[in-house]
Amino acid sequence: MMARSGYNALFINAAPTGKSFKLTVATLGHWTPVGVMEEEYLFWDNLAFMKQISIAQ
Repeated sequence: MMARSGYNALFINAAPTGKSFKLTVATLGHWTPVGVMEEEYLFWDNLAFMKQISIAQ
């Protein structure tokens, strides 16, 4: 899955930069026997995210 958005909110005490970012996201889920999602876990590369919004080198 690919996520695309803009950085317009406070994150780890870093002021919004207004920069856009694009991340590849992996999602894992657990469904009940009747097909209801019970749990979901999302994973992405935080360093890649922070580099794109210019709060890391």
